[in-house]
Amino acid sequence: MDFDKLKQKAQQVYEQRGGSEAAKGDGQELKDIFQGDGSLGEKAKAAAQAIKEPGAHDEPGGGEPVSSSVPPPQATAGEPAAPPTPDTP
Repeated sequence: MDFDKLKQKAQQVYEQRGGSEAAKGDGQELKDIFQGDGSLGEKAKAAAQAIKEPGAHDEPGGGEPVSSSVPPPQATAGEPAAPPTPDTP
């Protein structure tokens, strides 16, 4: 195994993700996830998603894991339903 090549690749990924400040932010985000509520499986999924999307926690609307078990909002009796979007241009 070529350890120099592996080291270079790791350094490249580290720098692409934002260097030491981003690593500190990622660490804090993971700490927050694992100190929060939920099962260990839910926390692991949220942590994996946070690592896949660096900086998402800092963006508006980021930081809160999106649960796939939550259905999309539905129109209520007093609200009109959104018009369907066409499938073809």
